[in-house]
Amino acid sequence: IFTGTVRSVEEFTPGSFKVVLLVKKSWAGENPAERTIYVSGGCAVSFTAGKDYLVYGKKDNEGLLTTEICWGTAEASMAKDDLKLLGRPYRKRGA
Repeated sequence: IFTGTVRSVEEFTPGSFKVVLLVKKSWAGENPAERTIYVSGGCAVSFTAGKDYLVYGKKDNEGLLTTEICWGTAEASMAKDDLKLLGRPYRKRGA
């Protein structure tokens, strides 16, 4: 679980996208400066470059980090209730 700013969005395979985010805060998992996440299918999140998102992700069978809108991933401005429930992140970038 992390928040980050979308650096790039590119088509990975037909109907799926590779999204690179600059990590701002982490609540679970690793805390690298950048995370690459993959989205596809009917529950795909529509990421926009330059916007901030709260991301709930998990690794698929191939070890790729994935997310879906059904898991709660959303633009940070729309995820205020989740951010409040999550509380303080355990890591912040640049802190």
